[in-house]
Amino acid sequence: MSLESHDVEGLTIKSGYFDKGSPRTGAGSQDLSPTYGSPLVTSDFNAYAGADYVSSAGLRSSAYVSRFDDIWDREYLGLGTKTNWGSVNVDVQLDAYNTQSSGREIGGRIDQQAYGLTITPQWRNHSLKIGLQQIKGDEYFDYPFESNAISLPNTMMSFFNGPNERSIGVFYNNDWVAYGLPGLKTTLWYIKGMGIDGSHYDGGPNGIYNSVLKQRGESHYEVGGNASYTVQSGTFKNISLITSYSSHRASEYQLEGNLDEFRLIVNVPIKVF
Repeated sequence: MSLESHDVEGLTIKSGYFDKGSPRTGAGSQDLSPTYGSPLVTSDFNAYAGADYVSSAGLRSSAYVSRFDDIWDREYLGLGTKTNWGSVNVDVQLDAYNTQSSGREIGGRIDQQAYGLTITPQWRNHSLKIGLQQIKGDEYFDYPFESNAISLPNTMMSFFNGPNERSIGVFYNNDWVAYGLPGLKTTLWYIKGMGIDGSHYDGGPNGIYNSVLKQRGESHYEVGGNASYTVQSGTFKNISLITSYSSHRASEYQLEGNLDEFRLIVNVPIKVF
């Protein structure tokens, strides 16, 4: 269940509540559990409330609170703006999370902050996003399984959300309409995560992140690219094709390990009425 209000110009107020998750790899629903903790630890609900505001000058701000019942409470604050440096447009976004264990603490003690800074200069059809991210805390920056509603810059195949992890990402986007190929867009990226250290984790008797105790100075990186094309006219207008490839390489105790992923997505809009 979710509610949304747009009664005040520039202000969007949102709230929501859910008590089940729908797995992407199966039918039906399942109990809510942390993504990086034990699936045996389940919560009765996740609820959130907050607002997004865009001023007449283009300044963006967001503030939200959420509760993952008996596991953690979380606050989020986001600030953003756009500016011009001559012919270059620059978008700047700041994101901050504070997560504290709450209620019966069935996931153990949690005390964590996560920060993100995104700087994106754009010139004509080119943009270069630089993402700086820092996790402060001895456990993963976690979220309810099958939700991943996270506003941090370096969230790709890996979320770069290890304990005390810092990461930097570089993303290059190109819109090929400038070269006579409307509908074609490409993205290339490289992200490096380092300083992962969970060796001081102490979640108490209910702690669900004990696997991080082996992590001391772990690192990893991800490199990838994607291309999307949307048919511009004719019988197949608006059908889109997205293809991507990611390669992830990691040190011994980093969670994801060595992975390669290829995706092919075809979107076919269907007009019912």
